[in-house]
Amino acid sequence: MDKTELDPITSPMGDMGLSQILLCLAIFLSKFPSGWIQVSHIFLCFPMNPKCTSPSNVTDICDDACEKYEFDRSIFEENVISEFDLVCKRAPLASLSQTITMGGTMTGSILFGVLADKYGRRPAFLTGCMLLMIFSALVSFSPWFWAYCLFRYIAATANGGVMMTSFVIIMEIIGKSKREIVAMLYHIPFNMGHVALPALAYFFRNWRVFNMSYSVEHFLYVIYCCIVPESPRWLFARGETEKSANIISKFAKMNGKPTDTIKSDLDSAYVHHKGTQGAKKANILDLFKTPNMRMKILAMGFEWFVVCMAYYGISQYVTHLSGDVFLNVAFSASLGVPGTLLCIPLTKYLGRKPTLILSTLLTAISLLLMSLLPKLSDKIQVIFVIIGFFGATVTFPTVYIYGGELCPTVVRSSGIGFCSMLGRAGSMLAPFVVDLAKIHMRLPGIVFGCMSLLATLTCVLIPETKNTNLPETLEDGENFGKKGAVQ
Repeated sequence: MDKTELDPITSPMGDMGLSQILLCLAIFLSKFPSGWIQVSHIFLCFPMNPKCTSPSNVTDICDDACEKYEFDRSIFEENVISEFDLVCKRAPLASLSQTITMGGTMTGSILFGVLADKYGRRPAFLTGCMLLMIFSALVSFSPWFWAYCLFRYIAATANGGVMMTSFVIIMEIIGKSKREIVAMLYHIPFNMGHVALPALAYFFRNWRVFNMSYSVEHFLYVIYCCIVPESPRWLFARGETEKSANIISKFAKMNGKPTDTIKSDLDSAYVHHKGTQGAKKANILDLFKTPNMRMKILAMGFEWFVVCMAYYGISQYVTHLSGDVFLNVAFSASLGVPGTLLCIPLTKYLGRKPTLILSTLLTAISLLLMSLLPKLSDKIQVIFVIIGFFGATVTFPTVYIYGGELCPTVVRSSGIGFCSMLGRAGSMLAPFVVDLAKIHMRLPGIVFGCMSLLATLTCVLIPETKNTNLPETLEDGENFGKKGAVQ
């Protein structure tokens, strides 16, 4: 095979050797607590069911005749609703706080995507880690509700940056034969963290202690200053072949590969790909300047929007189901592990596109059946909701690897950041869609189901990326997926 047809980054060190395994395992740790910032709202703002305790017969605490009321503290001693008195006219602030948090994740995804493409994956990743360490802990010391929202917003911004940049770092050091496996396994720590969260909430019934219980793990992120290198693919795309070759040589040496010709081969590959001009001029706007790339990024962004809306929306919707809230959340969260593991054989043997179509269609059909079929028992409705959530757990890791493979290296972080931004916009709307249950219990299912069905149809616009080399330049990105183009 001609050397120009080989991946210049992974060919010298192998698709997946010891060096990549160790780095991936270390970075996977950053994913374990990432979901806690976003999902903890379920417990931080769990309904406290206040009751009027005035001597009169008034039961509505919002009635002017109700002079005093008390919160039900049988489940939680104190949470954000009781601490900051989010009742009556202030009740919508609880959902607003989650929207603000998801807005922070959206901000972080796009902001850190741009920073990672301009200044490097490593500095963007480490900056996010340090900010997350500080502001996640500060949430526990919030003196006012709006301070709580501000600290949560900054922590979520950092968290969005950490998730996005860590995924890009992994994607850019793994060969195409192992990309789907590693990209899927990357989400397992997130799923495990989601499962562990209700256990923390069960043992720590005060919201300040509960928040601190999962914030302390972020202080482990200091180890990344010593072990996470810059992405050699990003350096290569910018023309810094010497720095890229040094990092690749370290990886190759640990993997038992020869290093003698790495520098010369990288120089030749760089000339072939003509990465210098594209790297210097490329920015997020370049994703939309050419028709094929614009269509792909918008279609993929919509997939992210829908899956995030469905995933986080259904996660909150399960708290409306009967039963123990800790068990309900733990059970629904546990579906993420088999859903993610199922992605490995599906994306490997069926491909990214069929997997995305099947999983989003499963969510759409199950939620629409639950919402539209008359006279369903409560148990059957719960089963349909669980099936819909399972479909979302398959879709979620699929769009990560699919989106990363669609975008060229010079704007990969920006591209994933853009998709993630749209995804977080969907998750920002999720609490308000769930609130439609106050009008009718089945309305959230209709919204989530219809959006998932539309996302299924949108998949037609996205080309398959299975077993293809990652596009490096803007020209590669525009040509990718076109009929007759070499993949």
